[in-house]
Amino acid sequence: MIDRLVIIPARGNSKRIRSKNIKKFNGKPIINYSIKNLEKSKLFKKIHISTESKKIANKINKKYIDFLRPKALSGDKVSTLSVMQYVVNKYLERGIFFNEIWCLSACSPLIIVKDLIQASSLLKKNSKKIIITVSSFHTPIEWGFKMLRNKQLDPILKGAYKKNSQNFKKKYFDTGDFICMNYKLFKNINNKTSLDKMYLGFEIPKHRAVDIDEFEDWKIAELYHKILKI
Repeated sequence: MIDRLVIIPARGNSKRIRSKNIKKFNGKPIINYSIKNLEKSKLFKKIHISTESKKIANKINKKYIDFLRPKALSGDKVSTLSVMQYVVNKYLERGIFFNEIWCLSACSPLIIVKDLIQASSLLKKNSKKIIITVSSFHTPIEWGFKMLRNKQLDPILKGAYKKNSQNFKKKYFDTGDFICMNYKLFKNINNKTSLDKMYLGFEIPKHRAVDIDEFEDWKIAELYHKILKI
């Protein structure tokens, strides 16, 4: 049996959308959808919500919060890896060990149970890799421009905007929904470790790959959530 830990980072001082991690999303706190799908998957021995906020902690079932994280690990520049390392080390101090370490966003209501189960199978077959969620760009990134101060457009790739999309291979971006890896790999990683060749992508369909960062994103995600009846 694989003992899996999944961490849901949920800091209290979100900037662009206030109290984003517990804000009502189609009638329920958005973090509830992540918790519900993790529970339904029956994959995880422990679900831990990592927060420094007593406000968030008071709204969450206590079984999901064994300890708060320090405020020093709740700033804008704190990496997800640092939060994961803190949580894993706290459990190790208590003599609790996990074979796999996962991290799921509190704001991923469009992730479904099937995603989690399929990703776990992918990791099982690729134990020396890190699985991250990805989705393909809607249009070729080669068509992109930088906009200069005077509104002048500077092509990222000269002349590429003249070519048809069929001329370019599909490109992917990290959706930020979840990441997972084996503990043996996790314990040897730090913020300076080069991971470029260690990632495997678990593809999320475009219509479910909504990065909820602005109010407009929030409304789009709510609409998709209603349409898809997730």
